Amino acid sequence: MNNSWDQWCRDTHRVVERLVQEVEQMKQEHIVDKQISAYIQLNEKLMSNANAYTNLIMVAGYAGYFAFWSTLSGKIPPWLFNACGLAITISLTLFITWEILKMYWSAQHMRSTQAILAKRAH
Repeated sequence: MNNSWDQWCRDTHRVVERLVQEVEQMKQEHIVDKQISAYIQLNEKLMSNANAYTNLIMVAGYAGYFAFWSTLSGKIPPWLFNACGLAITISLTLFITWEILKMYWSAQHMRSTQAILAKRAH
């Protein structure tokens, strides 16, 4: 009788130890998940701020160029005035095209990332 009691105590102790280890492992995984989430949020904010700053600089640059260019109307030869206008128009068109493509690629990347995360959750 005493031997079976000792065996039951050892078995119970092993089960409790295993549960404690599993809880500790779950706790560590939760901490890692929180750190990953915080890193992702920080990275998103930094990228958003960097993109906003870059776009602000670009818009200010284009606005400044057009303001300066419009004052040169009578001061430079017409062919040079037209060439400058054509060059900045091409530049602006390429910039807008790039921003649209970047937005499309970002949306595609976000969709694929969400699909991967949705598969992982199930």
